[in-house]
Amino acid sequence: MLLRIALGLYAIALCAWEPGLGAAFPVLGARPHLDLVIITSIGLLLGQEDGAVAGFLCGMLEVAHTAGPGGGAFVASRVLVGYAAGSASHSLFARSLLVPVSCTAVATVGAEVVRFILAPYPDLSTWARLVLVQSIYNGALAVVIHPVAAWLSRRLPSRPRAPRQAINRPRAI
Repeated sequence: MLLRIALGLYAIALCAWEPGLGAAFPVLGARPHLDLVIITSIGLLLGQEDGAVAGFLCGMLEVAHTAGPGGGAFVASRVLVGYAAGSASHSLFARSLLVPVSCTAVATVGAEVVRFILAPYPDLSTWARLVLVQSIYNGALAVVIHPVAAWLSRRLPSRPRAPRQAINRPRAI
């Protein structure tokens, strides 16, 4: 429980920091989506259900920031990313940073395709260029964000500890 709370607070902090980072450091017109990076990390570290929940919560936080049209498509894309990232095997990424980075890049493309299907962008070529740059940008940010989430998952217990059992000693008479 403590692990989920810590990762949730980490996700909220990243989602709150995202508008400032995107405005300060756009790359070729593309802005990073820190929520996709942390959703992918949580999915890889904790599994499908937690990834989908993280996707829903981060999607809702993002919709609250922007308050624009297509909010449902945004949330749906984040839930699917979290669930898909949680489907990956835990042993697959145990020692390699390349897997979270590549999963984040692929998740960015997948989320944007879902958003495009549900709420089309007017210009396909501009959309494709932005998605490509954004996926590379998010993958690069995963190099920093995923190790912090992995460190939290190693340091904090993910399951409650079992209560200690009393030792039955014979009583002295």
